[in-house]
Amino acid sequence: MASAITSVLGKTTSQLRVRRSLQDLQDDYDRGNREPLEKLIRAFQGIQALPPSDQNSFFVIAGYHGEPFRGPGAQGQTLSWWGGFCHHASVLFPTWHRAYVLRLENALRSIAGCEDVVMPFWDETLVVESEEKGKPLNIPVIPSVLTQITFPLDGKDIPNPLYSYTFAKGIVDKSVGDGDYTKGQGYTTVRYPLSGLVGPQDIIQTQDHNNNYKDPVQNTKILNDNVKSWLNGTYKITPDPDDPNKTNTSYPDTYSVHNRFKRCLDAPSYNIFSNTASQAYWIDQAGQGNQDYYDSLESPHNAIHLSVGGFYGAGSYDADAILGANSDMGENETAAMDPIFFFHHCFIDHVFWLWQVKNGHETDFSLVEDFNDPGLISDGVAGVAQGDVLSLETRLWPFEYNSSQVTDIEALGYTYGESSLTPYSKPEEKGGLRAPAINKNLYGLVKVGGLTRDLISGSFVVDTWAVKGTGLGTKNVLLHSEPILSRWGIQGCMNCQNHLQLNIFAPVHKDALDGKPEEWTFRSEVRDRNTVGIAKPTLALHPRGSSKVMKIKH
Repeated sequence: MASAITSVLGKTTSQLRVRRSLQDLQDDYDRGNREPLEKLIRAFQGIQALPPSDQNSFFVIAGYHGEPFRGPGAQGQTLSWWGGFCHHASVLFPTWHRAYVLRLENALRSIAGCEDVVMPFWDETLVVESEEKGKPLNIPVIPSVLTQITFPLDGKDIPNPLYSYTFAKGIVDKSVGDGDYTKGQGYTTVRYPLSGLVGPQDIIQTQDHNNNYKDPVQNTKILNDNVKSWLNGTYKITPDPDDPNKTNTSYPDTYSVHNRFKRCLDAPSYNIFSNTASQAYWIDQAGQGNQDYYDSLESPHNAIHLSVGGFYGAGSYDADAILGANSDMGENETAAMDPIFFFHHCFIDHVFWLWQVKNGHETDFSLVEDFNDPGLISDGVAGVAQGDVLSLETRLWPFEYNSSQVTDIEALGYTYGESSLTPYSKPEEKGGLRAPAINKNLYGLVKVGGLTRDLISGSFVVDTWAVKGTGLGTKNVLLHSEPILSRWGIQGCMNCQNHLQLNIFAPVHKDALDGKPEEWTFRSEVRDRNTVGIAKPTLALHPRGSSKVMKIKH
């Protein structure tokens, strides 16, 4: 008889399906136990082959997140479409995506012969965590089964259904703008460094760009290097040739995406943990005397989207040194059409579960009902009116669940195996690890407020810099980069229009600055895409934004 499996809660869970890391499945495959990974491939192949009218098809399920904008308000040219069912910058972000991954997993299990398949997660911090501990692994950051073009199955090489998805039906972008996300039947998803913009205003530029990146092996290396640099916070900052100041710095980001994943497990409330809007609100509520910096799960989540999807911005050539890399994962509209999306979000759900375990919320948790918290107010999605107060009883459309019903994953029939982050959910007396104690190493926080998204098309990054000196002797240190997962043409997106205003908080780490703190000033800038035909200015602090130092110790 098979031995019982023990979950991270220490319960006997032999009746539960265990979501393991994709790296574990790949290691099993390489060691000769091929069935689990082959069954996963077969299941993905099955749902991708279903007709686009089938409710278990990959096309239908992937479309819940963004395009093709089915459902109430899906027609029209202005604010009459709502941009998908997904919740972002909302307390429902973790729970909606939990229900979403579960829906995909159930579809996989509907394929004949795959009834016991289990959705694995991409352990996104495995490689960098191993290197940090001095035990480097000889594997890529992204498991190779996600980046190989073909996969051997049933004695022949098949197109790998985890590598990309070819649209079974075309989608039309009806939002205000130039149809950036219109993609016809037969379009195949792409990742960094390629571009996937094939709308009428973009197709020629995209073809020219992609012609420079025809080697799949080299493209995979570029992709892995890019994701790893985001995780490590080692963005390469080089001068923009059009920048008269030749801005440059040798400093890495002082607050890596890897550490953000670890630190979000220490978020003191579900509101803060769940989303970036609540995270910023509760930091701001602490006032000028505050020196505590909190992390939400949504912030590093956004970073992985942008690192796989790619972007660039005038004024700095950092983490995405390849201009024109506009891939599917980098935008809300098409992100879920790339199969890697679901392995990413399975990891996000795993981290959500680790936070629950660490904080004793395996079966229930509550919201802090401060209705000034923007994460508690609906921004207008299908089934939830704009301005409605969100609760754990709010239905997670289009699914039959509310947040209370998806809190306990073991009641849903699954649990998680261990990952590189599991030790950070355990108490130290039981061998657990602590995330970096950033607060005691801070001079303070810089607030970047008054930013608005109405003139920014697509995803973008808010950079916060410390500046010392003038003229040729000026020193610029990148303190913090906050990724924002967004949409092109947000003038047509109800949920985007209602979250236009942004507040960003950047921790000022003592190790980042030399000399006295009062010798430094601070500035912020927005890095967005610069596509011909769409106004996408790189915003400085004025007139649409401002920054202030909240607390700097002298």
